[in-house]
Amino acid sequence: MQDIVEKVQKEEGNPLAKRVNIIHKEIPTDDPQRRRPDTTRAKETLQWQPQWNVEQGVGPFPRFNENQY
Repeated sequence: MQDIVEKVQKEEGNPLAKRVNIIHKEIPTDDPQRRRPDTTRAKETLQWQPQWNVEQGVGPFPRFNENQY
């Protein structure tokens, strides 16, 4: 999550003073241990695969967010 927050902040061009303060907490016991889903089944069954990587998805987010709020 920290990587994604930092990428969004970089895209927004936020100065350090405006950056989000990331608070690290104990991981809940029911929290998923794996954050990257296994898309093998979707690839095999549906001939589907992701078309965007994290950089491509995070890049437009600040501009989208500005237009929404």
